[in-house]
Amino acid sequence: MKKLFFATLTLTVLSFSTAASAQVLILEAVPGDGCNMTLSGPCAPAPAPAPVYTRPVVRPRYAPPPVVAAPAYTVPPPPAGLPRAAAPEWFPRWGLNVVYAVSGDNEGTLVGGGMNLEYMFSRHFGIEGSILGLGGAEDDVYNTTQRSGARFGASLMWFPGGIRMNGSSFYLRGGVVGQTVSTYSDEYAMEPMYTKDTSFREVAAGLRYTFELIPNFYAMSLGVEASVLFDADNGEDEYDDTDESTAAFRMTFGFHF
Repeated sequence: MKKLFFATLTLTVLSFSTAASAQVLILEAVPGDGCNMTLSGPCAPAPAPAPVYTRPVVRPRYAPPPVVAAPAYTVPPPPAGLPRAAAPEWFPRWGLNVVYAVSGDNEGTLVGGGMNLEYMFSRHFGIEGSILGLGGAEDDVYNTTQRSGARFGASLMWFPGGIRMNGSSFYLRGGVVGQTVSTYSDEYAMEPMYTKDTSFREVAAGLRYTFELIPNFYAMSLGVEASVLFDADNGEDEYDDTDESTAAFRMTFGFHF
């Protein structure tokens, strides 16, 4: 009885062992899973999954639109042969001139100098006021007489072609002149023998050379002028009843501003 029990138990154990072994032999390797099925050991572990990298999103930076410079426009020069516009010139303006004058009358020559002040309204027209000191000496049969006096004038100036800022300019001048001259018996006499007052109408023509020192601000000039003075008292002199009309010559050196 005991033998039968142990035999039955042995068969039972063997039957379970055989079933387990059969299960192991039936397993098949799955292609591509990296597992080599053998009876001697378990399958190798599956490889770790490859890491997944996510690329960061690059946001575009704001760039201001490019600045395009405006095209520069240049004015082409006028065609050859066309007159150019005159350059702007500084008018009105003032002028102060130093004057050297030579004149004469029926009694002799008068030499002197002085100043005149002018104001130009435009390139063509202006006015002038002047004051001159005159003097001279005359010899006669008996003695030497000395003469001295002054001449005042006011006139209108006309430049037909306009004043040139750098160059020569022709002008005409006309106005009135008052003159007073005293005659002394000699240079040491205190009281004159007589004094003569004369008024003239004056017509003059001159040439002036102007050059700018500071453009549109300051200039200098040199000038020469000849004039004729007509006796405004109809040519009658209270002493010798002769015509007092005469000629005069003057040179000028001026500052204009």
